[in-house]
Amino acid sequence: MLTRLGKLGERHGEALIDQRRFHSVALFGGGLVVIAAIMLLVGWTIQQARLDAHRAAEVATANLTQTLADNFRDSIRRIDAGILVVLDEVVRQQRAGQWDEGAIVATIVRQDARHPDFFGFRIFGADGILRYGVSNIANRNADISQRDDFIFLRDHPGSGLFIGPPALGTSAQQWSITMARRIDNPDGSFGGLVTCGISLQHLAKAFAALDLGPHGIAALFHNSFQLAARFPELKRSRDQAIMVPVGDPLRAIIAAAAPATQYDYVSPLDGAYRTATIRRIEGQPYFVLVGLAEEDYLEKWRRSSLHLLLFGAIVVGLVLAGVLFLYRHLSDRMHAADALAESESRFRTIFDNINDAIFIHNIKDGSIIAINRRMLDMYAYSDESEVIGRHPGELSEGVPPYDEDGAQAWMRKTASATQMFEWKARDRNGRLFWVEVAMRHAVVGRSGDCLLAVVRDISERKFTEQVLAERTKELERSNADLEQFAYISSHDPQTPLRNMVSYAQMLEHRYKDRIDAEADEFIGFIVTGGKRMSELIADILEYSRFSMQSRPLESVSTNEIVTQVLSNFTLELEEAGAEVIVGDLPLVIGDGAGLASLFQNLLGNALKYRAPDRKPRISVTAGRVAPDLWHFAVADNGIGIEPQYFTKIFEIFQRLTPGSEAKGTGIGLTLCRRIVQRFGGEIWVESVPGQGSTFFFTLRGEI
Repeated sequence: MLTRLGKLGERHGEALIDQRRFHSVALFGGGLVVIAAIMLLVGWTIQQARLDAHRAAEVATANLTQTLADNFRDSIRRIDAGILVVLDEVVRQQRAGQWDEGAIVATIVRQDARHPDFFGFRIFGADGILRYGVSNIANRNADISQRDDFIFLRDHPGSGLFIGPPALGTSAQQWSITMARRIDNPDGSFGGLVTCGISLQHLAKAFAALDLGPHGIAALFHNSFQLAARFPELKRSRDQAIMVPVGDPLRAIIAAAAPATQYDYVSPLDGAYRTATIRRIEGQPYFVLVGLAEEDYLEKWRRSSLHLLLFGAIVVGLVLAGVLFLYRHLSDRMHAADALAESESRFRTIFDNINDAIFIHNIKDGSIIAINRRMLDMYAYSDESEVIGRHPGELSEGVPPYDEDGAQAWMRKTASATQMFEWKARDRNGRLFWVEVAMRHAVVGRSGDCLLAVVRDISERKFTEQVLAERTKELERSNADLEQFAYISSHDPQTPLRNMVSYAQMLEHRYKDRIDAEADEFIGFIVTGGKRMSELIADILEYSRFSMQSRPLESVSTNEIVTQVLSNFTLELEEAGAEVIVGDLPLVIGDGAGLASLFQNLLGNALKYRAPDRKPRISVTAGRVAPDLWHFAVADNGIGIEPQYFTKIFEIFQRLTPGSEAKGTGIGLTLCRRIVQRFGGEIWVESVPGQGSTFFFTLRGEI
């Protein structure tokens, strides 16, 4: 028996040894597997981070080149718009048959002021000699007759805007990119050029504003492989272009004229390895390049990789320490139980001291199984026993988004997305107040799956929202009443005013020269004042009608609108002997009645304020300044407007010529501004007193 017991004990001891061996092998084997997995994960993460850094550099260069290309195109559009304004003035004077140098210079001065970032606008004659220019002139005898842009535009009528390669300007004596348009004489012959330029130094400063890192570059190339601008800047002699070696990959990309190409290269200038994007500027002979140096964009990756390796080493050390710990304390489960109890205690402490009200639902029946102190205070309860086991619906005026039997179905439907909703809560004293509830599925300690709800008192916010809504409705009613009042106050007086004017005219007709001169004068005052008042009321009525009527916007032909409006002025135009020039006008987004009123007022003013010593000449033209934007100009050769009234005339009741005897109520231009702004545009005026005025405005058009 003893022998048998000894053998049993020996076997039990061997079993214990085998069990310890199994546990040891399992622990250390598992530890080695975890360590290998950590090393593989760290290596993979480092490699992926490097690829992500390279991809981020590619995205950054693509975005930066797009930004630079957009800015360059925008500069070209702005310069071309200015060139066209100067060219329009030249054409206008050619058609007039008289040359006004003051007007030419004034136009150039205005465009220089509008575009201070550029070199200035110039006019060169058919012989290539500088005729007109104001800013940045170092050589008044500049001759561009041998320059590429002059020769090309001279020999190619109708070629449009010419953008040349980087060149040393003959008039400014600085390196720039020149843009030019041809001047055609009335007989179609070559009359010279209108030019303007972008300083290469200005481009380099724009490049310097980019975040390229210590070793990044930005450059602008002409399609002839000539470098126009670069940051960091390279030394350039006064009369020679920057000559840099262009590698075969870059040369091939420029020659292929692809929209955008990304590539990695080693710089022949400084030996830096860069990731770059080169982008062709659409419709232009230029390419913009942005390159980020690998040593810059991988700097953060190197630091993070070092930290990650250090972290991996620490984790491996922790794994080894954990294996040893588990090996030594495998049977110490009481310690873990104590730690769990301590953790639950800490959780309860935090739970009770959170500022937000929180309660936890049973997943099966929706009853409350836990509640914190803030929740008790909010609902005016003194102890959690008064709430535990109750349903949240008992604490609210409304009903939560699930019933007592549907908590599990609600959780399956919403999975783990947090749900936000509002309801009216009721405290134990019966007080109702608004709360906002955030609810989500959670696993809470031994309770397992639960619904965790965070509650905030939003009564003050609800009150504020209600007050704001009531004030908004009150403001809408007030605005409607004001518009209705303006309409009624301008509509209803029409009939009695017409009667007054009619009877005054009858008095004037019957008793003129029959009483005395003073009576005739008084009757004349009544008739004139009545007519003025009638015109004013009619204009106010039109203004209020436009405010009250909200017609849908649609595509409208401005050519047809102008033709219709001119037909309304047929008699006035014939009597004045006026010359009217109407260009090719586009389709715009607006409504026909509003556009008709706009042109009616502008053309009417051109006739009303004509110069007494010459026949009126009126032009209506338009040009596209963006894919969806048109720039209109209504020009006349009338009496003009003093500069101090350029803004004031668009205010209500402000007449074009204050203090004069000219007719007008001062509402027409205010209505014009309101119409243009409703259609999404702007309106302004430019004028030279005694020479005429041009009203400019923009309208959205079809792309």
